[in-house]
Amino acid sequence: MKIQSPDQKCLHTALRLLARRDYSRAELAAKLNQRGFAARQIAQAIVECERMRYLDDTRFCHNYAAYLRRKGYGLLRIVPLLEKKGLADALVIDAVSQHFNHCTQVDDCRRVLVKKMRLEGLSEINIALRARLYRFLLNRGFATAVIGEVLAAGSRVCDQTLED
Repeated sequence: MKIQSPDQKCLHTALRLLARRDYSRAELAAKLNQRGFAARQIAQAIVECERMRYLDDTRFCHNYAAYLRRKGYGLLRIVPLLEKKGLADALVIDAVSQHFNHCTQVDDCRRVLVKKMRLEGLSEINIALRARLYRFLLNRGFATAVIGEVLAAGSRVCDQTLED
């Protein structure tokens, strides 16, 4: 059995964590701190992980934003979740500008609405149901204007082209 220095143990732990899933710099630092590593060791491990390209906040931010969007969350819910991961505001703004525009939000909101109605076996929207669906979509992070447009339009598809 090989004896590892504390620096090597910290790097090994960081690599083991990153093998399971992507982390932001802040998340990885917090995980290593919870395991009792010193700040100097954590900083060195993070630099080494970035050098090896196992840790990349830009990649993480874009992938996590896309993941949350696929899960049916709207922009107003995604931005705070990205910020909670310790990502820089510039990275969040960049990811949001690349993944979201009005048409994508309308399409995403419509997709979530259709899925919700299908799961509950609903076919028509009355006034009470409209209020409940409105609250549901608002809680998912969609803007009031987007929700209003989707509920008013019914099942029409967004005709706008997606911006590159």
